[in-house]
Amino acid sequence: GYNNRGSGYAERGQHELAIADFSNAIALYPNYPLAYRNRSLSFVELQEWEKALQDANKAIDMISHNSDVFFTRGQIYYHMRKADLALRDYESAIALNPRFWKAYAYRGILYLVMKEWEKALADFDTSLAIRPNQAEVLTYREMAINSIQKTKKTSD
Repeated sequence: GYNNRGSGYAERGQHELAIADFSNAIALYPNYPLAYRNRSLSFVELQEWEKALQDANKAIDMISHNSDVFFTRGQIYYHMRKADLALRDYESAIALNPRFWKAYAYRGILYLVMKEWEKALADFDTSLAIRPNQAEVLTYREMAINSIQKTKKTSD
């Protein structure tokens, strides 16, 4: 159907075509949360934050037990520079799925931005414990460690 074809377009980076197909799926099945989530992800790729947020909210209204939709909305809020709301959604994603390594990683990045180095390091460590050897997370972990060491040096 439209959702599957839209997912194919999205995987190939053809987000306008993907959005058209997800919109067709929603027109046929207005209570299909996956189509809203998928369209939200394509809006994220196009940096259309308000539209992405609308669809993520709609998906959460329908499937509030799904960690992926909270994670998606957390990413949207992060890009909209709404740290408190992003943090809340990453925490919801983790509460729903305590093994969601990506939610820990992105919450850690948010903590880095907030200069909460110890919390960032803890999240990166948890993310790496769940899924080891993630190059990007290892890099962010080093940033957190360096920031902690700099903070200790200046306070000494």
